[in-house]
Amino acid sequence: MVYAPKMPLAQRILDEVFTPAVRPALAGNMGLPGNEDLAALREFAAGRHVCFLGDCDPPDLLVFAWLRSQLGMIYVGLCDRMLADSGVVLDETCVIALSAAERQARHLMHRAVPDLRELVGDKCAALLDGGAKVELEAMNRSGAASLSKLARLFG
Repeated sequence: MVYAPKMPLAQRILDEVFTPAVRPALAGNMGLPGNEDLAALREFAAGRHVCFLGDCDPPDLLVFAWLRSQLGMIYVGLCDRMLADSGVVLDETCVIALSAAERQARHLMHRAVPDLRELVGDKCAALLDGGAKVELEAMNRSGAASLSKLARLFG
């Protein structure tokens, strides 16, 4: 099962990675899910891998941290490995400056996700520390179809 804040984009990415016969279920919500949604996620996810596919930015990483504490989610969101596997180059076409609120949220992100560097890799962590982010849309702009890290988790 994949949880994604950006459901339509995540669906397109999953369609590139998986055939319909093996595509994982997709659920999602912008921000944190409500109590009823969380209960439904717990029920549906029982005994399954639950993966978080999100942007490499403070809001999505904070949502991931909370969901991981509730559901034991695995991070398969944007990271150095995914970008390298798909041929995306971190340049001005896909790197975005953090907003003022996102910059302020970085200290919370680092506390909530102490293993951030291990999850997103050195380059993406340096981007965040330097006041920038990369979003899933970078995968679309590159035309990337080789997201092998994600596929291997369900393999």
